[in-house]
Amino acid sequence: MKHGNDRFYIKDEKWQPTSVCPRKHFSERSEPNESSPNGCQSSPSQEPTFQYCRLFPKGETLDEEKFKEQVDALKKLATFIETEKQQLESSELSKDSNIPAGYTYLGQFIAHDITLEKDPLKTNGEIDLSKQENSCNPCLTLDSLYGEGPESKKSQDLYEKDKKKFKIGLTQGNEICPNDYLNDLPRKGDNSRNSEEPTDAIIADPRNDDNLVVAQTTLAFLKFHNALVYENPGKSFEEIRRKVTLYYQAIILYDYLPQILYKGVLDDVLQYGRKFYKDDKDKLINKENEKVFVPIEFSVAAYRMGHSMIRPSYEWNQFHNSTTNNAASLLDFFTFSSINDRTYEEKRNLSFTSRLPSDWIIDWERFYDFKKKEGKQLNYARKLDTNMAMELNRLPQFQLTKERYPSLITRDLLRGLLVSLPTGQAVAKAIGETLAKAKSMGETLSTPPVSVLTPEQIRQDSTEELDQFLQNSQFDTNTPLWYYIQRESMIEQEGNRLGIVGSYIVAETFVGLIEHSKTNILDPKVKEELPDLKLESFSMLDLLKRIPNHIDPLGDPVL
Repeated sequence: MKHGNDRFYIKDEKWQPTSVCPRKHFSERSEPNESSPNGCQSSPSQEPTFQYCRLFPKGETLDEEKFKEQVDALKKLATFIETEKQQLESSELSKDSNIPAGYTYLGQFIAHDITLEKDPLKTNGEIDLSKQENSCNPCLTLDSLYGEGPESKKSQDLYEKDKKKFKIGLTQGNEICPNDYLNDLPRKGDNSRNSEEPTDAIIADPRNDDNLVVAQTTLAFLKFHNALVYENPGKSFEEIRRKVTLYYQAIILYDYLPQILYKGVLDDVLQYGRKFYKDDKDKLINKENEKVFVPIEFSVAAYRMGHSMIRPSYEWNQFHNSTTNNAASLLDFFTFSSINDRTYEEKRNLSFTSRLPSDWIIDWERFYDFKKKEGKQLNYARKLDTNMAMELNRLPQFQLTKERYPSLITRDLLRGLLVSLPTGQAVAKAIGETLAKAKSMGETLSTPPVSVLTPEQIRQDSTEELDQFLQNSQFDTNTPLWYYIQRESMIEQEGNRLGIVGSYIVAETFVGLIEHSKTNILDPKVKEELPDLKLESFSMLDLLKRIPNHIDPLGDPVL
């Protein structure tokens, strides 16, 4: 789970300042002169193909002393988020949202299809943001699943000999569950080489084996592709891929986004067009030279709302649940993945072979709402708020020492500082003014006027110590954008969805990326060409139902 591996090349600003410690690395705008791990050359004279852009004016530029003060204050704020609110377990803050937990990890899978940053953490513990380009096509065409296709030498190992179907891996039976199942990602096993481990997954994007839920989500998409191959024997690989991509975009637009966005925002964006992430004279999306820029406010702030949705434990399947007093912990998910900073020998000591143990196959009825079945409890995501699961700090990479590897929430906050994000109040004001102008010109937007959160709302439900800290640091009046969006969700939607500000950033980004995709579900010609797909009603439930014996392989499958 390499959450510190970011470097940002922002349009018209070039490479962003470097690390948060020591300060001397921040003061020099160094540019990379080496090849990135995926072979993309980056040099001072060469712009990366896919970059980041700004939707709103850049935040305040700080001098060295003020910068150091902000770093210290943000680190302290992260400590409050990770510890102090855990004392409020009996309050409304601690309760689940109404979002089924599968969408938490579907969101992570989607994120891997938008941005790709592979660089390792610096061994001296710095968070190096100076060199980050977005080195993958962000236009939601499932490059993270398909790689370069079966005809490419780089990706041919992903596919069966027919060059149409994906390889699927076998699980490993054990005393708990003796049978093997075709329910793991394909893994290197005995074919691993010197630089590899037997547990390494054979997939296009190694991040999709970041944790077990994302790995099983990836597996579902692999098997869905294969199911369409079997259903359409006369179709070519590219025709099948196009169908899968359209279904995937349908899931994003008509299933996933309605789960997390303020009601009405997506409909307004689709009806009246994008107001912030748009193709204008500034070329935020430059179709002419095929450069698509991902908004930095989306990547660094709004779409990191998923971190608050993570639960500390889950009802996993018939073997691992609270009824058996053996619920799956978040830490378990990172044991059964190839990206978890454990050596293969350490995994063997945890009884993890090169394949997933059969008793750890997911039961999807516990992660998406197939309507409650007797004896099965549906997991819900935690609320979108500033109350994080403590287990996020106990993941393997954060155990080395906190000095070397700052926590996940610390990184979220520091990224915003390093790329000079505007405050939440500034973004809310800009969005509010633009929407008010649109309404005055006759647009019948369904969302209410945007109200900038008051200092009292930013501090609401805080402990006495956190309340005082927010006032002293002035974070209640100049709130980091990530923190503001999380607070807005609680104030406006009780943590069950994003607020209006966060929703507009997320909705416009997804709509913009899809509209500039070579496979574009919003193109009217697609519906005319493929009317039988019924894209607007397609969901993750439909995808999972389409795969034979996949919803709960260890129990009775839903047909």
